[in-house]
Amino acid sequence: MHTFVYHENASGDKSFTKTGDAWNIDDKNMIFAVGDSPLRCLIRDTKEYPFDDYGYEAASTFCNSFIKYTKEYLKDPTFSTSTLKEILIKCNREIYKLNKELNKKYKDLVNYDLAETVGVGALIKDNKLYYGGVEDCYVNVLRGEALKNVTTWDYQIKKASKYIDKLSSENKLKDYIPNELKNKLRKENEWEPCWCNYLRNNINAKDENGELVGWGCFTGEDEISSFIQTYSIDLQKGDHILLFSDGMLPIMNNKELLNWIVNNYNNSFYFQYEMRKKISKLTDKEKTLIIFTY
Repeated sequence: MHTFVYHENASGDKSFTKTGDAWNIDDKNMIFAVGDSPLRCLIRDTKEYPFDDYGYEAASTFCNSFIKYTKEYLKDPTFSTSTLKEILIKCNREIYKLNKELNKKYKDLVNYDLAETVGVGALIKDNKLYYGGVEDCYVNVLRGEALKNVTTWDYQIKKASKYIDKLSSENKLKDYIPNELKNKLRKENEWEPCWCNYLRNNINAKDENGELVGWGCFTGEDEISSFIQTYSIDLQKGDHILLFSDGMLPIMNNKELLNWIVNNYNNSFYFQYEMRKKISKLTDKEKTLIIFTY
């Protein structure tokens, strides 16, 4: 099994954005992880460059911890999706340690820019793929000539985004901005205090129909447990397994390019060069992809 990794920093107008993606692999034990930490608008709007941002540290902490803890559980004959959730919770505790080292304070409405990350991890054990984490990183298993994605995922973050759009249309986002931050955030970034202070890791954030609109993030807070998703799937020979950050979503939605990638990927300079040219036409966001064929 040959593992291929593609990573590209943000480009174009976004080239000054700090790196937030991280990844780690253990080919020998077939363990893989991708993390993605955002650069908060709070930092960009209220602080000078270089930004006081620890996104990459959080993302890499998640990925490294996932490899470390998964190796400890691999020989467990009762390994299950519940075991995987335990591993992800341990990764979250490592983010807690990071925030404590950085003197970051939780529940601080004015400085909500914690070291935080979303991320997914996966491993192969007994011909099964175990995968899980929190959005906006994902795992796809593409099967057959049609490259049908056969994984399961509850896209909770879409519900949170729709709720933000609803509040915006009702001009209610301003109600979530602390007085100390009013007139400091750009108009287009006024959604962020609600996103972080109200929706992030809040199991009690619900819409008028009682549907959960909170979203999960590895910040070190215990509430992440309610948002972590874990699944398993029986693998078939020829399955293409992909772990990726949200910067790769335009590529995942482009069948022609996706088909070219899964059928041609290799570590040659030529392939990497051609892949970058094709991808740059679709997005300039930072992006990370781990891909291998079972």
